[in-house]
Amino acid sequence: MSQPETFIGDKDLFERNLAALEKRQPAYAARMRKIVTPGSRIVKMPSGGLNLDLGHSLFYEEDAERYLDRQMSKYLTKPDRVFIGWVDRIEKPRYVAEKMYEAAWDWLLEQGLEKGGRQVDPDGGFVVVLGIGLGLHVGRLIEELDVRMLVISEQFDEFLYHAMHLHDLSEWYETLEGRGGNLVFILGDDPTHVTNLIYGHIKNSAFGLADGSYFYVHYNSYVMREVERQFIDRVPIISGSPGFFEDELVMMENCFRNITGYEAQTFNDKGRILKQTPVFIIGSGPSLDDAVDQIRALRDQVILVTCGTGLGTMLNYGFKPDFHVELENTPGPLEIITGLSKKYDLGGITLIASNTVHPEVPAFFDRRILYFRDSVTSTKMFGQGYSEVFNAAPTVTNVGSRITLGMGFRTLYLFGVDFGTRVADRHHSEQSVYDEDFLKTHPDHKKASQYDLKARGNFGGVIHTSRSFLSASIFFSTLQASFPEARLINCSDGIRIPGTIPQLPESLEIVEGVSHRDREMRLILEEYEREKGHVPVSVQDLEILHYRLHAFYAKLREALPQLEQGKAGLYRFYDQLQSLVYAKSQDPVDQVVEQFHVGSLMQLFQVGYIVLRRVPEETRDSFMTHYARAYGALVEEMAERALTFTENLIEEARKVA
Repeated sequence: MSQPETFIGDKDLFERNLAALEKRQPAYAARMRKIVTPGSRIVKMPSGGLNLDLGHSLFYEEDAERYLDRQMSKYLTKPDRVFIGWVDRIEKPRYVAEKMYEAAWDWLLEQGLEKGGRQVDPDGGFVVVLGIGLGLHVGRLIEELDVRMLVISEQFDEFLYHAMHLHDLSEWYETLEGRGGNLVFILGDDPTHVTNLIYGHIKNSAFGLADGSYFYVHYNSYVMREVERQFIDRVPIISGSPGFFEDELVMMENCFRNITGYEAQTFNDKGRILKQTPVFIIGSGPSLDDAVDQIRALRDQVILVTCGTGLGTMLNYGFKPDFHVELENTPGPLEIITGLSKKYDLGGITLIASNTVHPEVPAFFDRRILYFRDSVTSTKMFGQGYSEVFNAAPTVTNVGSRITLGMGFRTLYLFGVDFGTRVADRHHSEQSVYDEDFLKTHPDHKKASQYDLKARGNFGGVIHTSRSFLSASIFFSTLQASFPEARLINCSDGIRIPGTIPQLPESLEIVEGVSHRDREMRLILEEYEREKGHVPVSVQDLEILHYRLHAFYAKLREALPQLEQGKAGLYRFYDQLQSLVYAKSQDPVDQVVEQFHVGSLMQLFQVGYIVLRRVPEETRDSFMTHYARAYGALVEEMAERALTFTENLIEEARKVA
């Protein structure tokens, strides 16, 4: 039986591909250049097809061509796709995006289509490909699937190296870029990190087109299976908005009042002495109750950080924390803290908070450490010269963990950070403010305590959870990459959080003493005294913002007529909308304009995209006429609110300048 023969790839093609990759992902091009003597080789099989010789075995059964023919035939018959689901019906809409849902439902009820249609359109925003192998499937997928963005994940650098000797990457790039998309490679063998990168690329550039997108697994391995599982876990939140217009207005105003109204330390990421004292991060999940005795036994040896409603829970159990963390810009935290201040002495507790919190919250605390959140308008507007603190969201426990790591602590224990519940009707600690009486009068909090998804448990089993908590767990998993020397130990009986180490509370032992803890607390408070002060604001920058908002809405109005030209017009509008809200300008004021609008305007688009692709062909013109009218009205509502808001803020800034 004849043996496979070494196949010599096209070296000139490889060099051209390196140049194409260098333009788009230079770090990966550098990795390809470092491969001088690969451990694997391309071989030609007796059948005439190609294969990969791994040294100990061949990668493909028979050859790559036959493997691909079978795989592709099966896949195209029934491809794996990402379906976001039907549009929600919103009772009493408050946000611009919710009003578009209401407008869509008005039309659907009129047409008798409220139950939704089945997915019939084959186009999609992206295809995620797990594994490149020899890459024979990539060109086929680009040819067969009407997608804009192709994300290829590969755990072995050499596989991309070999594929670059066989295929012209420029053809792939040019085809996808011609469709208004791009091609992205993600190399790595850490499943959580790889999945986060895939998720990030899609969220930052294609979440509006997520519905109907594709997922293709070229080969199976532990890494590929884990990436597949973790990506599927994230599907329910992949189409979620990166922000809301109304929230951005609130955060801008709150930040202005906090940075001009309070003396505070503005937290910056910088070199700090590493600290050995363990930190207990306290949420208010139901498993906290079972850990209270262990927390009490170790309290004097640790830094105690309560997060959100964890403050009331700990105070009710007889603990006063060293730090308390707040994030939300809504009135809820103010109401809760006001009540606690009447019952307990909050003196001596240092507040850690986003400077977008309700402007009356900081007044309850003697010391305030405020930070600029990443990716929000207020940070772009007022935070020049300060750290934009990434991964300090979307929950208070994310914030507490991120900021204490930034302070130099490296061992964190999570208690009550359940992000769900093992028992469906037990949503918070027994000592939490979130009892049934509270939830009856606070419908938003009650809605947030309803868990319609399931996830793996930290200590096994199944946990009831929600989309927002799944998102929070993803952000937690990125902390390990940012602080690789840190240990995040999860003592909560909730969902499994990638990047954390599960440990039962009763097994904890702390060796650091009280004197060690007190010394490191003094370091933090001394830094606070040195750096506390006010953050200046620029009236001129606010005036520039007001002018640029006028220009933004003028360009948006020019694009709106595309919506009356059917599905092709919807895609053209999407391209123009992307150029406005994903311009990625380096100018901070332009970034404010983009962040004001990207979440809500893309959600308005997403409603039209989902409905149009699911309703009968003969009703689509009628829907687009209705949709275009609703979109235009909501744009005018946003314009009036944004311009009035900036006019008022300019007047306020002049008074304090």
